[in-house]
Amino acid sequence: MPDLNAAFIGQPQAKAHVASQILIYDQLVIPTHDYGVVAALINWLGKEIFQAAVESDAFRFVRTMDLLGYAGNGVGISGYTILEGDSAKPMQWWQIALFKEPERAIAAQIEKFCPLVLHSEVPRLVQRILRHCSLSHYDNETFKQHIAREAYREIQRSEELSNLVRASVGVREPPTDLQRLPGLTANQMRMGIRENGRDAINLVLCVAEVHRDLVMAADYPTADLYVPRGSERLLAQKIARLKLGTVATEGFSKVLDLNGLPDVEAAVSCGRLQLIDLWRLRQSKEAGEFRRWLRIASPEDARALERLYVSALASQPWISSTQARVLRFAITTAAGALGPLGSFIASAVDTFFAERWLRGYSPKLLFDRYRDLFKL
Repeated sequence: MPDLNAAFIGQPQAKAHVASQILIYDQLVIPTHDYGVVAALINWLGKEIFQAAVESDAFRFVRTMDLLGYAGNGVGISGYTILEGDSAKPMQWWQIALFKEPERAIAAQIEKFCPLVLHSEVPRLVQRILRHCSLSHYDNETFKQHIAREAYREIQRSEELSNLVRASVGVREPPTDLQRLPGLTANQMRMGIRENGRDAINLVLCVAEVHRDLVMAADYPTADLYVPRGSERLLAQKIARLKLGTVATEGFSKVLDLNGLPDVEAAVSCGRLQLIDLWRLRQSKEAGEFRRWLRIASPEDARALERLYVSALASQPWISSTQARVLRFAITTAAGALGPLGSFIASAVDTFFAERWLRGYSPKLLFDRYRDLFKL
């Protein structure tokens, strides 16, 4: 855990991703469990600007109820936590961050990774952060139905995913029992997703994580949703099963090319631009107007979106030295397409995604591919 968190704080791409998002959104809702991202933001922004950002509600931290794992003996996808028993050894700092109450978890991260925050300052800073923290609200039945079972169903419905599972397990023909995958004994559990994992259990956990993100994001129905690479294919499958027609399915992957815009992530990644500079730009009147406009923008407004974004950035001195690239937004037009199909959507019960994200909410989903598009 110490190595993982330190590596994340030192990762230019992670900091650059935050830089691009603060220009686009009034608030970033960040799922977490150990609050390691809090320590990262303090290091990237500095404690003064971080405190100002938190006070302005620019960040909200949503703690997942439990960690994802895969248990043997037919249990399959599970949520788990670890409790501190009376006779147990004292928890190490990273165990406190993972399994204790938010106040202690946040303090543990700050004390470990933020040397510029004085020990006497930690309690007050933690209290400020807690005002912008919440807990995800799904119950056990929601977990079983809309995370575990839905993950199994999505793999079974996908020829590509089913083939990957069978190849990993070593069988050619279905069925494959996704709750009894090989590699674990009855009393074992795979705890968490492995970064470079290639086996069937890891794949199942990755799909489950996407569905947990959808369940958690349903608490923020007007939000755009950033999903891991490859997840857009799962969501496209769900939309296709609703039989919304070509308008919605094509709009789901429609790309708006906004030419001549600066490559924000690349500039931050290579050190040409500091995250603090982006924060100051974010606070400008022009940037605020852009974010307000974006909330009501539609894909047909690409030219206006380009002009507004350029207006927000053009006065910055770093713009002339930053290589111009193409900034792409993949925005679904499902919101516009659903108007005449409201009664049909109201009766759709195919998935949690359909029930909570397409029926009534009509959000746009932003598959943010900055990291992939703007690599130097």
